[in-house]
Formats: sequence, C-alpha cells, structure tokens
Amino acid sequence: SPPTLLDELPDRQELLELNEIINKACDPEPADRYPSAQAMLEELQLLQSGKSVTGARKRGQQLRLAARAGAIAGGGALVALLIWAIQEQAKPEILFHDDFDGAQLDTNKWTVGHVEHRFEGMFGKPWFQVEQAGGELVLQARADHEDGWSVAQKVWADLNGDLREWFPCRLEIEMAGTVTEGSLALTMVGDRSPPSPGEGKVPGIVLARLDASNHQINAWPPLRMRVDLLPNVPAAVVYRDPTHLDEFEVFDLSALPRWGLRIYAYARTSRGMPSAAADFRIKNVRVIADAGNERAVGRIIEVPSEWPLKDVVIKNQRGQVLAKTGENGAFVLPVEPDGSSLTVEKPGYVPVDGQRLRARELRRFSTLQLYRPNPGFGDIVEVFPFGEVYVHSFGFRSNVLTALVHDSDTNCSLRPLDLSVRPVVPMLTGAVVFEFEHRKLLGEFVECGSRLIGIKRWHGAVVDITSQPPQMLRELTHPDGSTLSYTDGAVFDGELLWFVENDATNQRYAIHAFDLDRKDIVRSLTTKDKGISGIAWDGDRFWISNPARKLVYEVDRKAALQLGTLEMGIGRSFPGNYSRLAFGQGHLWGFEPGNRRICKIKITDLAIYPER
Repeated sequence: SPPTLLDELPDRQELLELNEIINKACDPEPADRYPSAQAMLEELQLLQSGKSVTGARKRGQQLRLAARAGAIAGGGALVALLIWAIQEQAKPEILFHDDFDGAQLDTNKWTVGHVEHRFEGMFGKPWFQVEQAGGELVLQARADHEDGWSVAQKVWADLNGDLREWFPCRLEIEMAGTVTEGSLALTMVGDRSPPSPGEGKVPGIVLARLDASNHQINAWPPLRMRVDLLPNVPAAVVYRDPTHLDEFEVFDLSALPRWGLRIYAYARTSRGMPSAAADFRIKNVRVIADAGNERAVGRIIEVPSEWPLKDVVIKNQRGQVLAKTGENGAFVLPVEPDGSSLTVEKPGYVPVDGQRLRARELRRFSTLQLYRPNPGFGDIVEVFPFGEVYVHSFGFRSNVLTALVHDSDTNCSLRPLDLSVRPVVPMLTGAVVFEFEHRKLLGEFVECGSRLIGIKRWHGAVVDITSQPPQMLRELTHPDGSTLSYTDGAVFDGELLWFVENDATNQRYAIHAFDLDRKDIVRSLTTKDKGISGIAWDGDRFWISNPARKLVYEVDRKAALQLGTLEMGIGRSFPGNYSRLAFGQGHLWGFEPGNRRICKIKITDLAIYPER
C-alpha cells in the first residue's frame, strides 16, 4: 500500500508519477505492461528530468493511486536505482561487429564473389569493384553495352557465419546506395553458392531491395535497418526505420538450412539502353543478442488472389486489439500467456475453413487466408497455375485460352490450356509451332477474324501466322518514321489491330492501331504512363494494365479517340500485377509471370453491363 500520509510528503507529486510507472510495469494484463525494458527506462528518465509521465502519456488522464507493487519510499533515490538497474540490464551483448574502419576488408568476417554474363551475340564490358574505404564497405557493379543483346554483372559479400548459431538475435545494418538499370538487395541465403549469371532474380529471401529500370536512377538515402530474428519462430521482422516500429515486414525463414547474410549488387544493360550501375555502401553491421519477448508473426492474405490484406484486426478473447495489418498484410503480436484463441476480422471477409489463431501454438510463420463471399469489381475469382514452361504471353484462340510459349531462341508455339484440370493447368496437344531467326520470336498473337496475327517485339513487325511459313505483312515503324521495336500487348477490336509501344529508350509510350488491309499504322493514342503493358478488348472498351504500378484501368475507346490520348478515356481502376490481359468467356484475364499463373477477373457489374 502507498504511505498513509502521502499528502504530507514533500515529494508527493514525484511519488504519484513514480507510482504510475510501477502500476504500468506490474499491470495484471501482460499486454498492458511495458513492451520492453527500454520503454520503461524512457519514462523513468522523463521523470528524473522533472517532467510529467502522466502528462506525456495523455494530458488530463486521471492518476491511478491503487498500488500494485511494493511500498513506495524515497522517490528520487528509487528512480535513480531503477534507472541504473535497467540500464545495466539493457546493455546489449554484441555478438558481431564490423564498422569497416580498417585499410582492407576482413576476410575472416566476409567472403566476396562476382559473376558476369555476356548473352550470346553480345559485345560489352561488365566490371565490378569491392573496396573498404572511409569506414564503408563499397560494392560496385557496372555493365557497358556495345552491340548485341545484353550484358550483366553481379557482385556480393557474404557474412562468414550462420545467424542461426547466434539466434535469437537482432541484426542492425547502416547502408545506402544508388542503382541505374539493376538492383541492390539485402538477402538471407541458405548456402554460399553463387547466383546464376544469366538471371536477374535475386537468390534467397530478400529482406530489402531497390530496383531501377527504364532510365531511372533510384537511391537509398542513408538508413539504419533493424532485423529481429525471433526466439520462438524461424522468422525475421524487418524495420526499415527503427524509430517507427509500427512499420515492418515479416519473412518466413523456415526453408533455409542456414541463415547467411548476403549483400548484393546487380547491373544489367541491353541494346539501346544506357550503361548500368549499382553501388551499395555498408557503414556498420552489428549482431546483438536479443532474447526478447515471444512473438507470433505472419501474414494475412486474400484468396484466391493471394494478395496481402490491409487493415485486418486481430483480437484476443477479451476483445482487445493485439495487431492490425498494414499494406503488406504482415502482423506481429505478443504470445498470449493463456494460449487463448484469437479472432481475425475484416469487413466483407471470412476466414477460409473457419481458421483461427492460437498464439501460444504459433511456433512457425503463419499465413492466414480470408476470402470475400461476394467478390466485387476487379476481384480475382479463380487462378490457373501453368507450371514451369516459359510462357511469354497468352490470349484466346477460337475461344480457347492459349499460351504463347518460347520453346527456344528460334522456336515458339501456341499451346491451348486445359482449365478443367488442377492444381497445375496442363497444356493440351495440338500446339502450333513457329520457327524464326535467332531471338526474333513472336511477342504476341491475336485472333483477327479468320486470321491469326503475330507481332514481333524486338524487331517490330506484324506477321500473318495463319499459314506456314508465317508471312511478313509489315515491319513496324513509328509514325515519325523511326523504327518501332518495343511492342507489348495486342488486341483486335473488330476493325483495327491495336498494340502497345513501351519504348523507354526513346521515351515513347502509346497504343497504335494497325489497319490489316492498308498494312499501316492509322491511329495512335499517346500516354504519359511509362509502364503500360497489357491490353484487352471486351467488345465495348479497352482494358490496360501497368504491372509496375500494379494497376488495371478501363478505357473508353470513343472518348480516347475523340480527345487523342489514352488518359482521356480512362474510367475506373483496380489493383492487379498483370503483364498481359485478355478478354474471353465473359471475364477479363490477367497474366502474372512472376507467380506463373493466369487469373480470372470479375469486371461485369450492373452499372456498366446491364444484361451481360
């Protein structure tokens, strides 16, 4: 109990403030206590400086006088004693530290590797450098192009150690970087094998990544990242800014046999593109012992789209909100001491198969699935994985969904898909195979009435592929007379063949209308959108996708033609990471090459299509 003559004590106010700290530290509800020793230390130091703890928490909050801890005596001395004790407890145990202040990189701590790739028929200069100078580890990758196709350079530095051996711990890393035509990445890898030279994909689990393409220069300003490797579950919680612990990402590390930290820089350039550069600068790396509190982590996704769900609330049985997901669908919450069942709530969604969370049983990364019983406009209603073949594009042929597959550098084929078989959609027999010169394959195919038309991407051309061998109709040139080489999605609206031009080299972005009878471009709709890729026609309007912005929007063809730009016809939009689009069987379809699947999308509603 607090002293009975509290009102007569000269340090009455300080004791009341101190009692607030004791009340919070000893709250019967663990979720209402201090989340860490550091949080308690900050309030003690605030009190020691002469400021009000209760005022700092919430102005006008009523002081709680109910004592829930030992007797209060000697307020000022006790504050000092508590500060000293907590500071001693809070001193971190450093398991690893490198501030790169030596003349050269410590090879006992780090291993460096690099690999370059010259694609067939390429002439250029890949180059790399790793140096330690000015208190920084600097990784530089360069790729200068001269002729042919593409040239790439990769360079990385591996931490010599398995973070599992230090687990549970916290990784802190100060870094900065810039990239043009390439990427920087901080990853966790399961072994020290080098990445494949010919792929831009970053191996391992990517904790942070910065990409640049299409003549962009992207930069990481100096930042200090924190990565918590949790004590009770094989997962990482990544804070891009440790001063904002409400913003984080979570990663499942259970598939990795070891936890190896890799710092990675990649540069790649191709014909018509500028020199590529990737510069990664690391200033300080520390691994700190951190038993921490047990936490449950995971992600909440929507099915069937598998997109992360924002603003999902997780509550305990008492109705207290323990966590709320952000844009990435991630959650981190304390493990409930009684192992009670948790509820997951979002308006309009229900759990798949009545899934529930029981925090004490979460000894692994958890992925919870919610679905919408009544899908709306733009929602994915079904997905069709297609396996490991290299599908470049897709579309409808005689109302059958068909994949355009690049079988080799000289052969491509049209392969019908059997959507009735799951989980992986097989390709039916009866493929139509086309042979072309080296790397001059079809980028798109379009059914135009009774004719089947193909479009080449790199050597822009319209080809009649109805008969074998394919017949060239016209090499594509821009209306200004220059060569047109960067073509993407294509569609036939019953009169004209439309295709997308996405030319970052010449800063040209448009959809062009090609008249098959006149064999020429007869109309163009320009756009300021530098990422348009897919296009579909539903008999009434266009649908355009931008995978970089993860967006799909509908375009009123008549309005766009009257006013001269694609933007003038844009109506509603919805999210979607689709590189290609097609319309058929009453639905819009989107192609996700990264996930190796095709998605059926709902776009029909009474507001637009009264009787369809």
